[in-house]
Amino acid sequence: MTRSSAFWFKSILKMLLGIVSTVVLFCILLFPITWPLLLMWLTACSTTTERMSMSAYDIRIDETLCKTLAATYDVQVFISKTGDRKQTLLFKYDPALAGHPSFLPSVRFSDPHTLLISVDEVSSTSFRRYEWENLSIEYDIRSITYPNPHEVQER
Repeated sequence: MTRSSAFWFKSILKMLLGIVSTVVLFCILLFPITWPLLLMWLTACSTTTERMSMSAYDIRIDETLCKTLAATYDVQVFISKTGDRKQTLLFKYDPALAGHPSFLPSVRFSDPHTLLISVDEVSSTSFRRYEWENLSIEYDIRSITYPNPHEVQER
């Protein structure tokens, strides 16, 4: 090996060592600090909750908006006995008009043993429960844009 090629080889080796040590230093020191910030930026979710009491039951409606590479919306309706912490999912759907007041469901008793969940329009449904404890649950959905053949239905 000539003197100029040995010098060139040592220069390249020093540059590679500098690049590798910089990457290792970044991974060890800065990556644990920046990773949570990057993750929060990529997956920002917010949930709005509405609570109501009916007879001996507590109803909770959660509206969740997640913005990752695409925005996803979910609305979930839960029920529990008044004062009970254990809540049971009754209904989960993707609203048709996210952010519009008409996409939230209305929940009421149609008779003492039947809970009626009504919503004007949904994009798709992913879960419906038709019975819980001693209650029947009925649904009044005027329009489903994309019917889901894989929807879970519990009776």
